[in-house]
Amino acid sequence: MNSNITEKLSYTLSAERINGYKKRIIHKYGKCNGIDCYVYYNWNTALCESFYCSLQALEVALRNAIHNTASEYFNNSRWFEDPEILDKRALNTVKQAKAVLIKQDKNTSAGRILAELNFGFWTSLFNKKYDQILWHKIIKKTFPYIKAEIRTRSTLSKRLNSIRRLRNRIFHYEPIWYYNDLHKHHDRIIETIGWMEPLMENMIFPIDQFRSCYTSKKLEQIRSELHPLIYWKE
Repeated sequence: MNSNITEKLSYTLSAERINGYKKRIIHKYGKCNGIDCYVYYNWNTALCESFYCSLQALEVALRNAIHNTASEYFNNSRWFEDPEILDKRALNTVKQAKAVLIKQDKNTSAGRILAELNFGFWTSLFNKKYDQILWHKIIKKTFPYIKAEIRTRSTLSKRLNSIRRLRNRIFHYEPIWYYNDLHKHHDRIIETIGWMEPLMENMIFPIDQFRSCYTSKKLEQIRSELHPLIYWKE
């Protein structure tokens, strides 16, 4: 591989990032050829993209499921602004989301505010402090299709925070390709969606590309297509 090409790519992607891939590849396979870092970098990008569909479906379904059941139980479509339900930190997050909408000259309807709140906000609602005030009251209607024996706040908290950590790696362009159980992470996302509404699983199935992407065939396809582009003659 032309050293000048290596320098250009490493400069653009950053040597630190490429070296991180090199170390992971050597740790996993014992060696790393010249093109390997860029093959796995591209494969990682494709894998992250393949999670977008399921993560988006989960996030949208989760916030709407919580909002719909909480609104009904508390008889208040703006329950998320009630200091008797949420703690100060959560209320501040809601205020910040509202301020962003006002700054953008958008309306501050409940739906708009909900869409502005990030996944971290929704997973934080599964902290122990909300056990009595929230989950003892709405968990069954929020997650009607989960087995009764595991329908607990702690089970959901563990699951959703695990997904949140993976989501953050994906959305911060970090490597995930080396996870030995990446398919299990994907299965858990799909399963969690089904705990709220199984029809959502069916809806995203035609566009969810994870299983076709997480294969050696896809990896080798990337390698074969990238090889002539990397090894061009200058």
